Amino acid sequence: MTVEMLSEVVGVLRESTDVLAELVGRIEAAASTQGVRVLPARVGGESVVTLEQSALEAEEVVMMAAAVGAPFLYVRRELMDRADIVNSVTDMDLPEDCPERDILRQVLDRVENWTCSVEIAFAAQGVLHRWVMDAPWCAILDELIEEGSAPTQDLDWGGGLRKVDAEEIAKLAAELAAHQSFRRAKLPERETAARQIAAIVALDDDPNWRWAISSVVRRATDIVSAQVEACVESLRPRKAELVALLAADPEFRAAASAPGKRDCARVWSLRHTDGLRMPSDWIEEISASAAKVAKKYPAQQTML
Repeated sequence: MTVEMLSEVVGVLRESTDVLAELVGRIEAAASTQGVRVLPARVGGESVVTLEQSALEAEEVVMMAAAVGAPFLYVRRELMDRADIVNSVTDMDLPEDCPERDILRQVLDRVENWTCSVEIAFAAQGVLHRWVMDAPWCAILDELIEEGSAPTQDLDWGGGLRKVDAEEIAKLAAELAAHQSFRRAKLPERETAARQIAAIVALDDDPNWRWAISSVVRRATDIVSAQVEACVESLRPRKAELVALLAADPEFRAAASAPGKRDCARVWSLRHTDGLRMPSDWIEEISASAAKVAKKYPAQQTML
């Protein structure tokens, strides 16, 4: 273990937020709206189907539970416990005077009791359907624990290992920022999306890159965030045109609810934003405006 690796972990945690705590609140609100009772539980058993996390929003899972008449939604929330990480860092072969280790311990105090994993499930026709999301910052902490238990000689830059330089990180970050699945991912889910992309998966087992991947994701996230801001500004003068186009879209018109229209608007917007996932308030605004236009004009009438 090197102090550079500790600094990498500190950087990730300092830039992170307790995003899953907010998600639990949204799940409970959606369940209340759908009339499904939320129960804390630990999911287990043989007849279990795991839903693809990247394909469904948590609120969509709640809607599925309501649609099949499930009376209960089981929720398990796992909280961050710093003890294993502190013990792992303590066992590492680090200099006696190591400011990075002390800084990490301070940062761990901040994230103590954050939600690191959320699991929701409902029963339908004798089968338990589950959906799980881990906090994006959990991966690097798991790696830290693994590194702490690994043989010391494998953790230094010696023995054929090298430190990845900034130019390599910048190059891979630019490639990642251009990948459609990364551009479409929500901000809290971008690290998860990145680790499913072949170019990143190929590097995950490379000891030279193991600690650089999070830096790549953060750099790529900065690139995409800047592109989203620029896109919002560039589309602002075209708002009336975009509203009219969205209002004329058959799928948007067919959506019966406001959430359904927002989902249609998000998918539709990808064709006008070079695949960028637009901010929720932008989607909300254009969806609401298009809904008013669609209601005012018959389907066959051109609004441009």
